[in-house]
Amino acid sequence: MRGNSEIESVWDDHPKFPARDWEREVVRDETRLGYINWLEERLGNELTDQGEYEHWAPEGNEEFEEYPVADWSYEVQNGDTRAGYVDYVNTQIEMYDPPSP
Repeated sequence: MRGNSEIESVWDDHPKFPARDWEREVVRDETRLGYINWLEERLGNELTDQGEYEHWAPEGNEEFEEYPVADWSYEVQNGDTRAGYVDYVNTQIEMYDPPSP
């Protein structure tokens, strides 16, 4: 990770902005950002490179029907992911809906 020496990976907590605060916002549907992007927003800097989404990019607050926000929120609450909703959907598509050869 670049831009901040206080965290080394997505699984580390920032001392001022712990993941439990982000998780609370996810549960209340106040954010769909991943932990690192949420943290960047609070710190006002960029910790990661932003790429384009290969499979799905929402328009506004759009939800992907096959992978609803509630499923992502559940995985966040269980500690299974710290990815944002769009990253979560794209990963699910890559894992379960691979392109035909």
